[in-house]
Amino acid sequence: MRSRTLRTPEDLLALVPTLFGFGPTESLVVIGIGGDPGVHARVDLPDDADAAEQAAESFVTALARVECGRACLVAYAADSSAAREAVAAVAARLDEAGVRVEVGMRTDGARYALLFADGAEGTEVPYDVAGHPLIAEAVYEGRVLHHDREALAATLVPDPTAVAAVETAAHRYLDRLGMGRDADAEVRWTSHTVRKHLEAGTVPGPSETGRLLVAMAVDLRARDALWVETDRESAAAVVDLTRHLACSAPADLRAAPAALLAFAAWLAGDGALAWCGLDVCQQVRPDYSMAGLVAHALEKGLPPTVWAAMSRADLGVPGLG
Repeated sequence: MRSRTLRTPEDLLALVPTLFGFGPTESLVVIGIGGDPGVHARVDLPDDADAAEQAAESFVTALARVECGRACLVAYAADSSAAREAVAAVAARLDEAGVRVEVGMRTDGARYALLFADGAEGTEVPYDVAGHPLIAEAVYEGRVLHHDREALAATLVPDPTAVAAVETAAHRYLDRLGMGRDADAEVRWTSHTVRKHLEAGTVPGPSETGRLLVAMAVDLRARDALWVETDRESAAAVVDLTRHLACSAPADLRAAPAALLAFAAWLAGDGALAWCGLDVCQQVRPDYSMAGLVAHALEKGLPPTVWAAMSRADLGVPGLG
């Protein structure tokens, strides 16, 4: 997260959707202050003591990994009592862990109130951050801010027309595979094709998309040919490419691009989109191992800086350079 100077509660409320890509609802959000790299996380609003404890532990873990000793807590909820209880319970656990909660707040999306350590609550204040400079900056930079998580998840809904075209191409390519193909050559083709599109900022047509999806499904080295091209600099381009692949894929070929999208989104610092990618993957392949790896990183609050990028040599494919 880029360093920000937050002077008012409205600044904080405007910052949150730019971090997650959507406006949270029925959620508890933590924003670390002073960590390097920065850290932010969201969970569904805890509805009992056990859920609050789990939320607190996940926040403590995420903040500790970047040695962040200060944080802000914001509860988004229609029920003000539930919001107060969630903030109080999680703030108490953060305090035990040595994390100072600088700002506690509840909001229903239209009005906010500050929550203080002694249990007192400030006056409700109406607000609207639609025209806030932080929102304007995000839009200027090309970041799409969705109304809520459901709207973000909707960006990964398959396109029936694209799926039909790709399915035809995929079946045609599967028939060719039945006649025998050089597996190493297929991985080299996959590597060349994904690099071509990442460098140009383009997406493949139905024929190439079908071949890529089949290749990634039948040989994990082909999937990993895209994985090795993913680092913090290329992550945004990989998100665009894998979103296209996932939204164009027949259900039985959707797991690999969805898991790759989740990984790239995590690497780009977009945990919300990463979770959406995992949801897509797990709908079709609940046991997909790559999805488990990304879920572990998200659940443990691992920062993208822990990832050591792979190289093409790691694929063990002759002639791949």
